Amino acid sequence: MVNVAGRSKGCSTCRQRRVKCDEHRPICVRCEKGGFKCDGPKEVRFIKGTIVKSRRSLHQTPPSAPLNGNEFERYICFMLKYTTRGDPIEVATRKMASIGVSRANATVSTKGVSHQAIMSFAMIFFGTEHRRNSITKGGYAMYGVALKQINHALSDPICYKHNELILSVLTLAVLETLVPTGMGINFKHMRAVEELLRLQDISSPIPAHLPALYLHVRHLAIFSALWVREPSILARPDWKRVLRSSCSDEEREQQELYDILADCTVLFAKRDKLLAKWRLHIEKPPDQHTALKQKVQNLLMQLCAWRQRWDSDERNSYSATPMEGPRPDDFMPFTTIFTFRDESIAIMFMFYNITLIYILQLLLTLDFKNPSFHLKSHHTLHDYLPSKATRENTENRYITAQRLAVLDICRSIPYHLDQVSLAGYEPSPIAHWALATVWVKVRGDRSAEGKWLAALFVAQNPVLARIVPALVS
Repeated sequence: MVNVAGRSKGCSTCRQRRVKCDEHRPICVRCEKGGFKCDGPKEVRFIKGTIVKSRRSLHQTPPSAPLNGNEFERYICFMLKYTTRGDPIEVATRKMASIGVSRANATVSTKGVSHQAIMSFAMIFFGTEHRRNSITKGGYAMYGVALKQINHALSDPICYKHNELILSVLTLAVLETLVPTGMGINFKHMRAVEELLRLQDISSPIPAHLPALYLHVRHLAIFSALWVREPSILARPDWKRVLRSSCSDEEREQQELYDILADCTVLFAKRDKLLAKWRLHIEKPPDQHTALKQKVQNLLMQLCAWRQRWDSDERNSYSATPMEGPRPDDFMPFTTIFTFRDESIAIMFMFYNITLIYILQLLLTLDFKNPSFHLKSHHTLHDYLPSKATRENTENRYITAQRLAVLDICRSIPYHLDQVSLAGYEPSPIAHWALATVWVKVRGDRSAEGKWLAALFVAQNPVLARIVPALVS
């Protein structure tokens, strides 16, 4: 587990009093109002990570014998089936395989901390899936070496800005998702990626290899920020500019949705602050409330414009076909599934619905007395029309719209699973994000949709049966 303390810590007085410090400088407001002596919040500090003992109570010195080349290739090939084609992990792994890096060489190397992370990923995942305990143990021993090197690098201001660290923590986050060693550990790695992005200097010219890495970790930063309701650094204009300038024309369409979701992280945090004030019976700040409502509506309009442009391209069309195979019960809310021209269109369709779900969640929890948009029975955003609907039936429409967006993702999943099976690798982490979002909204396998999804996972991609619950844990 990598614990990256990328923020300041509260003052010692607040910690002794066991209250949350507001971290105001030079001294916190709570201490000032209470007349307490305050030494101010502490500066950024990096803490060494720990290894979960229950799963890693193993000998920490990796064996010195080199790994047989054929064995190494087996582990790597198996691992590559569950990585995204073209992402930094996949590229680095293929590069390692091409030069024949052995386990011993990767262990003693001090220049390639990502090698240890990737090697441990390949060995742990292969050993776990094939119940080869000796391979799994060797992988966890290497995992310990990788953690030590990562935490050592985090203590060096020069090293912690290097792309090796981002790649290493990205690798550990994916590994913890595939082979969870404890509740929420993969999530802590995701937050570590966000903190490492905060330490990057993007005010000066960026090396050519870094923008591609930033594009491949943005989903971890934004997904985890939405989950904990904290503003993501990727909502900043300078980060949006860097990411957009690094995109191809096709990638820029996807980046627009990332930008909207990054803005959602900011609005969720502001909404939570307003709701906290109202729960404390503090007078409602009408100006802040109105401004927040307007920002949510602006995001809604941006998403509406995006969908209209996307629909205008006939290559993005899709069709409905009857479901095949048994259904869990007679309460399934749909009888057809979607078929797309290719997997990239399915991914964009699911990503759009993820974005829609989060915006509707904001609308549901804000007090819109006179909403400027309402949803008809069809849930696409270009069907919004001006309305003077009451709050109650507006909320019902938002709930219905969310429900329909979730079902649209469900109806896209069979096609996605078929494409993964044909391609032999995962095409995009967005699909995992969509699955995790749906799993929460349908209450897991307690619903008809959830039971149907669980049966699909077991039949076509059993690893997903672990990944999805791990992502929402």
